[in-house]
This record gives sequence, C-alpha cells and structure tokens, in this order.
Amino acid sequence: MTTQKRKPIFNLDVISDNMYTLEKQSNVVHRNFSIKEVYEMFLDDMKKRGLSESTIKAQYYIMISFGKFMDLNSPIEYITEDSIIDYINNMNERGNSKRTQHTNCKALRTFLYWAMKEGFLEEFRVTVPKAATVKLDAYTKEEIQKLLVEPNLKEIRFSQYVAYVAINFFVYTGCRVGTLVNVLIEDIDFGAKIIRFRHTKNGKEHLIPLSSNLSIVLKKYMKIRIQAVNNGDIGGLALFCNAYGEKLNSGKIYKYIMEFNRSRGIERTSLHSFRRFYVKSLVVQGVPIPKIQYLVQHSRADLVSHYCKLYSKDLIDDVEAFSNNIVPKVNERRKKMKI
Repeated sequence: MTTQKRKPIFNLDVISDNMYTLEKQSNVVHRNFSIKEVYEMFLDDMKKRGLSESTIKAQYYIMISFGKFMDLNSPIEYITEDSIIDYINNMNERGNSKRTQHTNCKALRTFLYWAMKEGFLEEFRVTVPKAATVKLDAYTKEEIQKLLVEPNLKEIRFSQYVAYVAINFFVYTGCRVGTLVNVLIEDIDFGAKIIRFRHTKNGKEHLIPLSSNLSIVLKKYMKIRIQAVNNGDIGGLALFCNAYGEKLNSGKIYKYIMEFNRSRGIERTSLHSFRRFYVKSLVVQGVPIPKIQYLVQHSRADLVSHYCKLYSKDLIDDVEAFSNNIVPKVNERRKKMKI
C-alpha cells in the first residue's frame, strides 16, 4: 500500500521572508516589539499608501514629542488607556495648549488604532482632549479684491509678481500651499481648461477646472516664466520660481505673499485663509457641498464619484461663476487705486 505524502500545514517559503508579513496574517497580539519598531512600520505603511511628505513629517515630530514622555524603546504594550491619560496630564504640566494636546493625541490615536488593527496592541479607547475653539478666519471679499488688482509690472520686483500670481492661484483653486509649490508648467491645460495637481495631501492625483480669470493671469505669467528656458523645453519645470528660475518652497511663497499683502495695506498673512475663502465663497454661492468636497478633496472617494463628475459642464460653470463674481469689482478697484 502506497502512503501518500502529506502536505505541510505551514508554507515556510511564503512566510519566512518577512516576519512582519507573517504576523500580520494572524489575529493574535504580537509581543516583544518596541514602540519605535512598530512606529517605523506605521510610517512605512503611510508611505506605501501615498500620503504626503508633510503629513508623514507631522506624524514623525509628534511621536518625538511623545518620546519625551515615554521611552520609545519600551515595549508597545506599555501604551495603555491609562498611560494616554498620564500623557495628557504631562502635557498640561508642561504648559502645552489645548490645541497642541488635541493635535498630538489625535495623531497618536491614528498610530495606535493602526497598531491595534495590525495586532500589535490589545484594543482600547484612545482619549483625545477637545481643542480650544479657534475661529477659522477667511480673507474678506474686500481684502481679496484688493489683492487681485493687477500690479504695474514696470514698478514691481519679480517676487511681487509671483506673489500676485500665486494669490490668484490660491483664490481660484482653493489648493494647499504644498500642492501649489509642486505644480509644473505642463500641469496647466489651457485647451481643456484643467489643472492637474500631482502633489496632494492624500497622495492621489487630482484634476480641477481652470477658470477664465486664472487662465488670463497664468498665460501672461508664463510668457515671462519661460523666457529663460533653453530650447523651449518646459518638461518638469515648476510653475512658481524665483528670479533665477529656481523652484520655490512654501516658506518663500509665504514671504513673497506677506510682502505683497503689506504693499496692499493688508497686515495679516495666512496662506490657508485663501482656501477658507474659496470654500466659504462657493458655499455662499450655493454650490452643492459634494461638489465643494470634490474640489478641495475633503471627501470620501465613493461620495465624490456618486455626486460629482469633473468633466460635467455644470461643475465648470460653478467655478466660472465664482470667478466672475469677484472680478468685476477688482477692475473697479484698479481704477480707484490707480495701479
């Protein structure tokens, strides 16, 4: 009688490559991992999911802050519901604001819930203290109209002109500064009236309508921007640059706009307030919330796909109407300011 060869229950060829992969396949809580080791896996997972560099960096610095309270070489299971409460009390003693406590604990909760899902921690509720109420200020319509008055190019520096163009870009797209500084010249499609955002907070490419008013500003700017480009090759060239053609970072954009704002009699500068103005204006105009969520990427993909199609005529009309609602008064102000 021939004895059949039994198949092994465990396939070592599959599971021996990566210990983490093996453990992830089981539902038991893993032991003997330090906070630091699990956190590095978490960061790696964030990168694989395509989250932005700024989001990952923010998470990283918050964990460094947590490391002042608890040794990151400690076993991950040392983090418990009680230890989170102790951490909050510790931040109170150090004089951290309610907003800092809220931000730190919210980021820590994201990491810990991931660790629980992956089996590195027993499940427990992570306390997040309420943030102090902060008024989300947008620029007023009057301030925006002052900023959108086109300057006399013969009387300003190139940095001021870049600030003017960047302000237009913020106002008519509602994008984040991290997105703006990574826009390439080739991402502007004047023919299709589309702007392509490659660098977004969630790591996914995003397309939004290009309004006529922004199109006019960008066409004029690009004639100057590409003057120094050799052989007319604009491939991979950043849209926003300094006078030497070098790509700008968010710090430089802030500096340029701060100086431009002050030249227009506006002392405060907040890049994110342009985004708030964009959202607020669309809401006041009566644009449906799902469309706004799509434009500013503040929505789940299923909700967006159900309610909103980028290439639908009505969405382009919504952005165009918003754009035209600002410009007439801008032209009137230009005459009054004699710019």
